Amino acid sequence: MLTRLVPALVFLCLLIGLGGCDASGPRFREVPLDSGQATIYAYRHTGYGGSAVTLDISIDQKPVGGLKPGGYVYGVVTPGKHMVTCSTESESAVEIDARAGQSYYIEGEVVMGFWVGRPKLTMVAADIGRANIGGKNYCGNLPQVPVTGPAK
Repeated sequence: MLTRLVPALVFLCLLIGLGGCDASGPRFREVPLDSGQATIYAYRHTGYGGSAVTLDISIDQKPVGGLKPGGYVYGVVTPGKHMVTCSTESESAVEIDARAGQSYYIEGEVVMGFWVGRPKLTMVAADIGRANIGGKNYCGNLPQVPVTGPAK
């Protein structure tokens, strides 16, 4: 009886522990931009696959935050080319040619790796990104986005 109960308890503890890995910061709010700036958002859906892995997102080699399931991070950039990267045992990168006043959206996910989950960054269309990022929680390094209007 005990030999059946122990694996079930271990599995239950793992599920409870992984559930605590989701992002828990403030809900998504659009970043207000000054003229001549653009915003790059990276977000991640909630799910158990790879949920123990935090994706450390950098823009132009500057860390912007650890992307957790159900979370988002952002960076404000000047117009021009910018490289968004993330790495674990492998690296994923997306190059963005930013234009002033525009927002860019990158979906992050973890795919199966040999030792650790591998990051996968995918640029998505702005309308899809705006729809997907709503309800995500902030988990970045930059100051929290000031409240300038209703949450989106």
